[in-house]
Parts: sequence; structure tokens; C-alpha cells
Amino acid sequence: MDDLTFRRRIYADPQDSGSDIKSACSADSKKAKFKADMMDFDDKLKNALMIDVPENYADRVLLNKHLNSKNNKSKINTVRWAVAASIIFAVGISTSILYPLKNTTMLISHAISHMESELDHIPTNSNYTLEQVNAKLAEFGGTLVDNIAAIKFVSFCRFEGTRSLHIVMSDKGEDVTVFIVPKDSGLSSQSTVSQNRYVGTSLSNKFADMVVITEEKSSAEDWKKRISSKINWQKA
Repeated sequence: MDDLTFRRRIYADPQDSGSDIKSACSADSKKAKFKADMMDFDDKLKNALMIDVPENYADRVLLNKHLNSKNNKSKINTVRWAVAASIIFAVGISTSILYPLKNTTMLISHAISHMESELDHIPTNSNYTLEQVNAKLAEFGGTLVDNIAAIKFVSFCRFEGTRSLHIVMSDKGEDVTVFIVPKDSGLSSQSTVSQNRYVGTSLSNKFADMVVITEEKSSAEDWKKRISSKINWQKA
């Protein structure tokens, strides 16, 4: 797929997961990074739609409608308040659709399923810097103090509606996937899970949960120790 067609597709839908898009990302790290950046921007745009409605605002609207009626206000004012109430209702419905209530999904099981759905989007050859990782990790209160392995991929993602961080590292031909998930994700904690051909383990601190996924249990535990020893956590 040529670069212009690829960009048009991703601009139109950053979440496009068509087979040709997946192939393009796997073959070209620049395309994979562009898609990851656009998905990140899409997440920020969705976050911008999260408008906090003032407490008891709907009651205030109804009260004002009542007062307007008693004071024989013009029908124009009544229409305005009705429109305001409709907007509030629409915002509430939209927010519930875009950001559903957290459920009891299990943390590591969800992480493995999420990773499997994204495998085709991970470039085979790419190299992110420590600074690029820390620019995103800082949002969760962490700093990676030293390079552990080559970083193939880093991007924000959605865990059951919660903004999280997806990192893929590679060392001696072995890939490891790391997810950093905020403590308020609502996902139920797990220690170690074997699912399909992958093994996931987790580590929790007061700021975030870290999930590490590899194809070997012993390797997952080793990676967890290596990574946790290189991350400094502080208040975000």
C-alpha cells in the first residue's frame, strides 16, 4: 500500500484494522508509528468529549423553567431551557456509550486478549528511544531509568475504556509485551495467567498495575523483575 493511501485510510479511521493496514504496519515501522500516533490522538479527542456536567444542573434547568412560567416569561426562554436540557441529556448518553461503566474483567486475561488483537499492528523492525517511552510513561507516574532491551513499539491504548500504555520490547529474538494500567481501571487483579500460548504476570504499586506477557512462564517472571527494577515510580 502506498503512503498516501495508507495515510488517507488512517486519517479517516485511526482504528482501521483491515488486513492491508495490518500488513502495511508490519512491513513499515514508519506506517506503524503513524497509526499509533493517530490512535493516540483519537484517544485524546475522545477524552476531550468528557465534559463534566455541573451537579444538579438538570434540576436547575427544570427550576428555571418553572420560574419562567410563573413570571410569564416569553416562550423563547422556555425553548432555550428545553434545548439546554436536551443537550445535557445527549452528553450524558454519549458519555455512557463512549465510556461505559467498568466491569469485573480480569486484568491479565484482558491484557493477553488485547495483545493478541494488536499483534498484526506491531512493526517487525522499529526502534523507539528511552525518551519516547518516558514521555508517555510519565502520565502514569513512572520513569524508565535505563534501556532494558530494544523498544519496538510504544503507544497509548484502551483497556475497557481506561487509557493505558502498550509497550513491546525485544531481546535476543524474544518479544515481551508490557501494559501499564491505572489503578482505577476497575479490572480485577491477577498474579499469573496462562492463556493460549502466552503467559502473563503482573506487578502492582500505588500508582499503576504493570502486566508482562511472554511465551514462557520463567521468562515472564524474569522480565517482570528486570523491568520493575528499572522503573522509578512517583506521583503522576
